[in-house]
Parts: sequence; C-alpha cells; structure tokens
Amino acid sequence: MSVTLRPDAARQAALQTQKLMLENQALLLKATTPDGAAAPTQLQAVVDEALEEVSTQLQKAKAAPRLDSYQETPPAPAPGAYTVEPDPAGYRISFQPYSEG
Repeated sequence: MSVTLRPDAARQAALQTQKLMLENQALLLKATTPDGAAAPTQLQAVVDEALEEVSTQLQKAKAAPRLDSYQETPPAPAPGAYTVEPDPAGYRISFQPYSEG
C-alpha cells in the first residue's frame, strides 16, 4: 500500500526530514568534541546556517494556504418557486422559497 501526499504536504515532510537531519548533525558535532562545546566553528556555522534556512522554508510552507482545505461559505439564499396567479388587476407573481415548504 502506498500513500501519495499532496505536493505541499510532500514538501513539508521533506523539509521536516531535512531539519531533523541538520539538528542531529549539530548535536553530533557538539557530542563528538572533547569538551562538548567547542565544535569546529566553520562546520558548525554551515550547519547552523542551513538549519536556519530550512526552518524558515518550513515555516513558509506551513503558512501557505492548503488548496484542498475546507472553507465554510456563508449560506446562500434558498431556491424557491415563482407562481403566477390571476388577479383582478391582471396577474400577481409570488415567490415561495423551498425551505418554507
């Protein structure tokens, strides 16, 4: 069984995965140094910059409106029936909405 994601959902999932990989890489850099705080500065800066960029893209992707989402619309006037009735002055046209039965 395969699941097909919408393009925006697939993009969000890919960005989320990339963000988690960068966070893990940053943690590994800190964990593999002897004192735990002095990670190689250039590599750490590259990882932090990439993480910030991916986080920004992920926030934008989450903020974008979903095209398949349900948006409630205000109720439209109920359709009805027009009737033409004879009147002493000619004809009278009346409208009766279906909702009034």
